[in-house]
Amino acid sequence: MPKAKAKAMHHPRFAQLTLDFTFKKVFASESRQSRKFLISLIESFLGEYLQGKIKKIQLLPNERGGKSRKHRAAVFDLHCTDNNGNRFVVEMQLAKQDFFMGRMLFYLSLEITGIVKKGRDYNFDLPRIFSLSFLNFEPDLAAGSSDIVHHIGLANLKHPERRQSNIHLALVVLPKFKKTLEQCKTTLDLWLYLFKNMHKLDEIPAKFRKNEFRGVFDIAKISNFNERELRKYEGLKAN
Repeated sequence: MPKAKAKAMHHPRFAQLTLDFTFKKVFASESRQSRKFLISLIESFLGEYLQGKIKKIQLLPNERGGKSRKHRAAVFDLHCTDNNGNRFVVEMQLAKQDFFMGRMLFYLSLEITGIVKKGRDYNFDLPRIFSLSFLNFEPDLAAGSSDIVHHIGLANLKHPERRQSNIHLALVVLPKFKKTLEQCKTTLDLWLYLFKNMHKLDEIPAKFRKNEFRGVFDIAKISNFNERELRKYEGLKAN
């Protein structure tokens, strides 16, 4: 009997959006298009908690130093501020990490200390500081819940309606998202679909061709990478 043909190897056309290289290429470049994608991402997951629509967004240095060489610094995946004065720390975390919430509280603490100015007259009128974390695992605070997005803040435990709005953590649990493309109705759904499936697609689905997502595929198209970008992406993919 003739040997069965080996199954053809699938060569992805688009890069995996959850990998650090692709994530920053799409959302953290200096291009106008990248800023548009970043605004869409933030408004999709945090929009109801913002003071209003984001008209302009500015990237900030992605490293916050400790008080001295002995103190740990923080390196954010993405760090930005908008025209309303909101601050955002955006993280993509694929590998499960113990004490993840402790890490995010540390990041936000450094963000606060970087904002607060010296002097007795400083009144601690802090801007709203948001942490938006995309996770490929289920953190303890989300255990047993079917929710995909978890919003966490400071509140009076006996009167949860009384809350402090300056600190807001949003956890997006990617494994909980199970929708097919046909079931995706909102911009939030479509971003989640791309995070889960973009590198599995052989072509641009019709749902993405005539909307704000069209340019994401051009940026993430592997054949558009130069040699340095391709080596960097392949190195991350192999890890």
